[in-house]
Amino acid sequence: GKPIPAVPGISRMQLRVVDKHGAGMVLQPTKWGMVIEEIEPVPGQPLLAVGDTVLEVDKRSLCGLEEDMCEDTFGAGFKHGVWISALSGKEAGVDLKDLDSAEYAVSRFVSRHALEHAKKADDEITLREALAEAKAAGLEAATVAAGEAKLRTLAAGRELTDAGVLVAALEMAGVAQEEDEATFRAAYEEAKEAGVDSRQLSQA
Repeated sequence: GKPIPAVPGISRMQLRVVDKHGAGMVLQPTKWGMVIEEIEPVPGQPLLAVGDTVLEVDKRSLCGLEEDMCEDTFGAGFKHGVWISALSGKEAGVDLKDLDSAEYAVSRFVSRHALEHAKKADDEITLREALAEAKAAGLEAATVAAGEAKLRTLAAGRELTDAGVLVAALEMAGVAQEEDEATFRAAYEEAKEAGVDSRQLSQA
């Protein structure tokens, strides 16, 4: 599977499995892992709760797998004492009255944190990807709008940097204008299209 998401609310614990009862849980595969729908008193899973999502079992990620593969991977690592990683349903905002929507809730939770991380990273490509995921997950408009505003800021900064590079190229080409008029004209047009200040262009 894919790497488990770096979000709050993830804990590691050992699974309890006993004869005749197994783990005493009813699980539903999703793209994030196995969602816990029921937990029986025997053997009991004191560190897990209904609505939690098992993301990893025996160091095998369940994230991003098809449902059949998710079940098979979980089954392959299923044994007493195996270490698992689980995301708290309470932390992720899972509605216990509608566990069928748990995958949707986890997607929104993960995408929200990915978007916040991307905004702080100041990386335009990462932020674009995070915004696409946020929109696909149905994240609230205000959160998406804040991400888009940050993206516009980053894009504007990149364009200014690019324009600065073009100005430098234009100045270098201007030195050799008489020797290479074609290079000068090409640099001039590129700078003009990039929106370089007309006053800078007039000095070249």
